[in-house]
Amino acid sequence: MSPRKYVPLLAGALLITALMLIYFSRSMNWDQSNNSNGITLVEPAGGQRISEATTNLYVNVSLPPIDYHKLVLQNNIFMNRYPQIKIHLTNDVKKVGNYATISELSAQGSGSDIMLLNNSMVIPLAVKGYLKPVDSLMSGDVFSDQLASLLEPIKWNGYLWGTPDDINPYVIAWNKDMLAEEGLTEAPDNWNSLQELAEKLALSEPDVKRHLVNFSPGDLPQLLMWATRFNGERSTLINLLELSPNQAEQLTWLQSRQGAVVSIPLEKKIQLSELIVNHQLLTLILPWEELISLKEDAQKKLIVDNEALYYPWLDGSSYVISSSSKYEDEAMLWIQEMTDTQGALKDFVLSNQLPVRASLYDNQIMGEKAPPSWWLDSMNAKLPEGELLLADPNWLDRWTEWELAWEMATKEEVKLDVFVEKMTLR
Repeated sequence: MSPRKYVPLLAGALLITALMLIYFSRSMNWDQSNNSNGITLVEPAGGQRISEATTNLYVNVSLPPIDYHKLVLQNNIFMNRYPQIKIHLTNDVKKVGNYATISELSAQGSGSDIMLLNNSMVIPLAVKGYLKPVDSLMSGDVFSDQLASLLEPIKWNGYLWGTPDDINPYVIAWNKDMLAEEGLTEAPDNWNSLQELAEKLALSEPDVKRHLVNFSPGDLPQLLMWATRFNGERSTLINLLELSPNQAEQLTWLQSRQGAVVSIPLEKKIQLSELIVNHQLLTLILPWEELISLKEDAQKKLIVDNEALYYPWLDGSSYVISSSSKYEDEAMLWIQEMTDTQGALKDFVLSNQLPVRASLYDNQIMGEKAPPSWWLDSMNAKLPEGELLLADPNWLDRWTEWELAWEMATKEEVKLDVFVEKMTLR
């Protein structure tokens, strides 16, 4: 047979061979980003490998309407960027009792994948085994950019259990004009000095009602700040074990002085501002955002006590991941996107919310709304051991008990002596 007759057969064999190679090549897993189930994974900037299959993440927060709206907008951007992750947001506006609800759901394994919690809830839930560590989120530049005073209170057993999201620390502000009346440019540095100042102010204008401090009804952080300012016994106080003899004596002394304590809710900024401007209130204890929302003429008469930035973590929140969540990588990616520096800077510019990243505490970035120059050093310093919570799952129960007792003592008619009796005879 002529060799030319073999050409069609040879061409046909080569074509069949090529088709078979294409088939087997497509059926084999050449993409190393695929997992054992054949689901393609993507790797975002943080290094987590996220499945392209749709993942449903449930997120529970407790935010005012305006802050929740901002989170919704930020979340929509996230879902557009990662369409394979569907976020279900729930805003629990009823903060009272939500710890008990979260604890109960977590015990049943039916809690949300991600929760935004007050920092005081983090360790009690971690001790119960309801949270996952988030150390992998805090690496490299992200970790070094965190404020030390916010990380320590959410560490336990060698792990980090939350990612700081917001902060609004309480401060003590003094009336500069009232201090100047007695030749002072700074706040009294001890209890005896305060008592001496109170006596002089009372004698200088005996016909005018002049108050030493405002205790808003039920605002327990105000008590913690005031008692800590003139005492070194922090650990017993923050862990709500009992009032020390010194603290009890000081509260009893305040009660004994007619009009020394006034009880005005912080929401009544006009009334508080007028007392400051008219030299009728020596001390205000309030969160930073409340301070800078006072009337401008009142703000100018106040000096923030640089020795009294205690428990800054107490009025702040962190994102945590439930131990029952099956999507840890996706949850960490979402938290990473929600807490980045750009979002924090935007929140500060729009609503004066202080950032939790050290790199943003720059006068060129913050401008005129920047906190005092000493603020960053104080926030970035490691907290004294006495300002940290014990790993006690029952701490929040004691907080509720103290808060109710403090509300009764500061509501309408001030009854600090009743509070002292309740918290020392335990």
